[in-house]
Amino acid sequence: MMLCDHLQHLKGRAPRLAEVAKPFTNDSYFLLEDATQMFCRAVSEIYGEEPTRRWNDFLPEFLLLHPERCDEVLGLIEQKHFEPLPYFELAGSSQ
Repeated sequence: MMLCDHLQHLKGRAPRLAEVAKPFTNDSYFLLEDATQMFCRAVSEIYGEEPTRRWNDFLPEFLLLHPERCDEVLGLIEQKHFEPLPYFELAGSSQ
């Protein structure tokens, strides 16, 4: 959540995507990737699922592009009856 808050702050200060991504280094992206992977694994563990069931490679990039939807996306991942969504479904539902 702290990373999502930081991303929203950056996006609010820089309206263009290139400016949002500019301060976000490769190391930062890997931290976001690690954080989302750990989150997904933890939720899967709670429900006794395969550790990778809730993870998708698009997740860090999606959150980088849409930090305002962080609560929504993480909430979907936390649902007991979670169904993995392909990238185009999330991307297509952008507000």
